[in-house]
Amino acid sequence: MKKINFLWILCFIFLFSSCFKTTHFQQKKYFPKGFKKVYFGLPLNDFMEDNKDATIEKKSVFKFRTTVYGTCNNKDIKKVTYYFDNDGEKPLYEFIIEYNDSLVRNKIIKNLYSKPNFNDEWRFNSKEGFDIMVWKYESKLIIAGKIKDSEWENQE
Repeated sequence: MKKINFLWILCFIFLFSSCFKTTHFQQKKYFPKGFKKVYFGLPLNDFMEDNKDATIEKKSVFKFRTTVYGTCNNKDIKKVTYYFDNDGEKPLYEFIIEYNDSLVRNKIIKNLYSKPNFNDEWRFNSKEGFDIMVWKYESKLIIAGKIKDSEWENQE
């Protein structure tokens, strides 16, 4: 009987831990509300399947990335720009949220991140093998993953 209970507990732990791996729970907690379906490492094709209104920039001066412009059903957001690396499955490694008002953006930052922990920026461990960098510029909130082979991989 003890062996059966032990096996059930092991199965539960395995299923529970794999659930967090596949949903990218750790990194998503650093994303604002409304961005829980994206994650760093998301392949471009998968993103485009789920975001039919998104448009890919046709002519880019940057050969190392693909730029995608997305829509958002949030009246406080003007536009969202996503950067996908051009290697492999073209993983998402950065997105830029442009707010209509920097005061709204600042309120979201305060609630989500509190005070900066890296100069005027924020750094977090994704617990998926890379760090997440967050900073603000004008009315934008920029969130980037230092994922392998991306432009941010070796950023301090």
